[in-house]
Order: sequence, then C-alpha cells, then structure tokens
Amino acid sequence: MIQVNWLAVVGTALLGFLLGGLWYSPVLCGKAWVRAHGLSEEQIKAMRRGVGRKYALAVVCLFLMAYALARIMVHWQPAGLGGGLTLGLLVWLGFALATGLMTALFSAYKLRAFAIDTGYQLVCLLVMGGLLAVWR
Repeated sequence: MIQVNWLAVVGTALLGFLLGGLWYSPVLCGKAWVRAHGLSEEQIKAMRRGVGRKYALAVVCLFLMAYALARIMVHWQPAGLGGGLTLGLLVWLGFALATGLMTALFSAYKLRAFAIDTGYQLVCLLVMGGLLAVWR
C-alpha cells in the first residue's frame, strides 16, 4: 500500500487555491494578466459567470497535483524541504513549463500571459513540493 498523508494533500491543494487567488488578484498579477490577454470589461464579466463551478474544478485539479506529488514522494523519498522544492521544480520544468510552452507556441496565447500563468504554476508546485516533503 502506498502511504499518502491525505491531510497534507488536502491542505496543500487548498493552499494552492489560496495562492492562486492572491496571484491573480489585482494586488499581484491580476491586472497584468488581464492586459496581457487584452480582455475587455464585458469579457471579464462573461468569464465571471459560473465562477463557483470553475473554482470547484480548480480545487479538484490542485488536489490531483498534490496527490500526484505525494505519490511520487513515496517512491523518491526527497530529503526534507530542499528535496521537496527540487521535486516541485522538476515537475514544473518537465510537465507544466514544457507542455504549457508548447501550447503557447502553437496558439494565440500571449507570451506575457503564459509567463504569469507558468509563474503561478512554479510557485504553486514549489510550495506543494516543500510542504508535502516536510508534512509527512
């Protein structure tokens, strides 16, 4: 049986959600993200429709990320905070950055918006990796 700390998985997923709320708020990157996409006020209002379901799905996605990291850690056994940060960085480099950049290169996705999004993913995976490594 694979031993996963479920409380740590749920906790890091919720922390990732809160981090996203801060990251995409006007305090940090929200205004720059809107400008990078060239969104109008009408488009922003349209995006806000059904936001509860979108947030719920985002939490599910963050839970899946945290669970996958926790499962990898069971096998890799990273040494403390540094090992967890390294795992978060490697997962970001090999999966989030690589797949996101390929998508951005072959779509109309703006590079600045990609940088903001992948920056969040980097910080989120570093935080998740670090916390999961020490919260066993």
